[in-house]
Amino acid sequence: MSKVNSSSARMTIVTLTLSWLMVILMVAVTSAEPVNVTVWGSNDYRVVGLEAAAQAFNAQSEHVQIEVVLDGGAPDRIITAVAGGAAPDIIVGAHSWDPDFIINGLLVNLSPLLERDGLLDALRADVFPGLWDAGSVWNGNIYSIPLDAQAIMLYYNEHLLQESGVAAPAAGWVWPELEESLPKIRRQMGSEISTHALVANHQSHVGTFFLSQNHATLFDTATLKPTANTAEFRAAYGSMSDLTQRDLMRSGGVELSGGESVNMFAQGDVGFYISGNFRLPAFEGDETAREFTKVAPALRWAPGMEPRYYGSTRTLALIRPDGGGPVSDEVWEAFKYLISTEAMSIYGAEAGLLTTRRSVIEQPRYGEYIAQSEATRVIASEIIPFSAGGGITGVPYTSEIQGAFQRLTVQYLRGEIGLTQVVEQFSTEAGVFLDEIRGMTSR
Repeated sequence: MSKVNSSSARMTIVTLTLSWLMVILMVAVTSAEPVNVTVWGSNDYRVVGLEAAAQAFNAQSEHVQIEVVLDGGAPDRIITAVAGGAAPDIIVGAHSWDPDFIINGLLVNLSPLLERDGLLDALRADVFPGLWDAGSVWNGNIYSIPLDAQAIMLYYNEHLLQESGVAAPAAGWVWPELEESLPKIRRQMGSEISTHALVANHQSHVGTFFLSQNHATLFDTATLKPTANTAEFRAAYGSMSDLTQRDLMRSGGVELSGGESVNMFAQGDVGFYISGNFRLPAFEGDETAREFTKVAPALRWAPGMEPRYYGSTRTLALIRPDGGGPVSDEVWEAFKYLISTEAMSIYGAEAGLLTTRRSVIEQPRYGEYIAQSEATRVIASEIIPFSAGGGITGVPYTSEIQGAFQRLTVQYLRGEIGLTQVVEQFSTEAGVFLDEIRGMTSR
């Protein structure tokens, strides 16, 4: 064989070998298992919404796949899983859990990642401000993204108001208008009230509703000191007490006996009703209640004041990787999609929940969902955007601080303690937790 032919043969062998290596590498890459990113959901309907968003992502992604798991939702379950090295990548959190997760080092600080990818400013502007302050932000950094929202709000019986000669609430209405209408609605036969003017589903709802309406707070966000002994706090409690003593508001005991207050309103025996927006599906599913149930437009405590509502959120957060290492590209890719306007629109529409974002309301898919119910549209566009945040919730021990407030409110409305005792006892109990939180911020 000539030297030329020998050299040519060797080149052919090398070329074929390299070609086969490339083929083997390509096969290895294309046959590699996709990276699974696990999301723990906390309610079946939230899982339905997240699965719909995940399905849209998975259809476009070969390398990363999102798996949604219904985990039961208890905070202890998440803490135990992290401690045991079996935590998911992403969790559905809550405004009352996240600050506790944050100070225990369970969650990833999202601010640097959002800023790196040019998402921080747009996201800050998009989420309704009060919902940021409800527990997602700690020491100026974002640790979770508000996913969906709830608010304590007012429903009214359109037919009963008409029969009583009371005009239906109109946009821009104020608290004195509501208060003046209540005596016209109430009907009393001897000592028995046959038609109630105002009923609250839970006594704890009463306190948070009145407090937020009057822009009162549980603590000062700057000093982290209790603010029960303020004019706003006392005025809110004064209105509650006044209406109760005049039999214009019923809140004591109606939450017992299998949801008596809900039944009272659904049967048409109540003019105005304080409850969460989560009651709406029950009313719209009730043939009788559907005919008269309306959601009141945003209520202002006084002319010139913005409306304000006690709001709570569920959130999406990243669990810190074992050892505190960086978030993987695959997990971040999945998380970024789930907090996008597109994914949030799919989630909200499929789960039947209220959004925390301006841009989601403008999305066609979500717009179609809220357009199916005028009540839902009003809540989404007029109530949730005015949800209260800092000063009501948004610190570690939120559950404990709220628990103390709600317990004292119930005792107050039952006439077991006076306002002075509420102020003093709440200041003492909440003060213990707030002192500890101030210590955390100074470390």
